[in-house]
Amino acid sequence: MFEWQDKWDAVVDKGCSDYSSLTKEERICFNIRCLIDAVNNGGIISYYYNSGADYWIETVADLKSLGLGKAAELILKVNALFPNQKPSLDLEERNNQFDEFEEDDEKIEELLDYVDTSFYEMQDEIEAVFEAYITKT
Repeated sequence: MFEWQDKWDAVVDKGCSDYSSLTKEERICFNIRCLIDAVNNGGIISYYYNSGADYWIETVADLKSLGLGKAAELILKVNALFPNQKPSLDLEERNNQFDEFEEDDEKIEELLDYVDTSFYEMQDEIEAVFEAYITKT
């Protein structure tokens, strides 16, 4: 366990300091774990309000590469709220985009609730696929 934790800590440090230097395998682990942790920390909106969504394009591709296309579709559903269906890759600008949404817009709330519920329902599958990938790599 500790050996794995040390490796994971190194991937996180590398991803936070120089994302472009991550190997494909490291990038997949970094992106998927950031998504899982953010959603568990405050729902899908937490993913967008934090730095993980700086890499939403890669995360969608990574989810699909692991056979988790349904989870990728959830991200794309939220992305549809943004101009041109593309959230900014810049954290501050993306937060400003989110802040421009109508707070009392029931459709947005319903969509975010739907995405959260759907993600939580498939979380065991996501975690199992993620763990299998980590074990394999």
